[in-house]
Amino acid sequence: MNTIADALGAVRSNSQSSNCGITPAAHRLLIGRHPGNGAERRHDGRVAFDRSDARWCSDGSEVGCENGERVRIAFTLDCCDREAISWAAADGIASGDIRGLMIESVETRFGLANRLPVPVELPSDHGSP
Repeated sequence: MNTIADALGAVRSNSQSSNCGITPAAHRLLIGRHPGNGAERRHDGRVAFDRSDARWCSDGSEVGCENGERVRIAFTLDCCDREAISWAAADGIASGDIRGLMIESVETRFGLANRLPVPVELPSDHGSP
């Protein structure tokens, strides 16, 4: 994969054939774990849930291409079944893209509705430091 267009094309073509979207290993997109700086952040909360659509999480990542360009990916996951509900990929992701991602996630799970049939938690870390 040499360009952002190649990476996005691979993401789009794979996502149309399966629910899981891109398979990182198939496209040699896996990277080594970050060793961190040794300072551990304490986690006292509950992440996993025993029923679907009770809590979602979101995150983003960046994939570097061989030519130096980068693809940025944002996604939402269900904390129960870890299913990727929705995702967005581009050479840059703005706040409008994230709002669109959240709307798409709701519509994917519940369809077009003015109110959700059940409350859904979506905790936020308020972005990167």
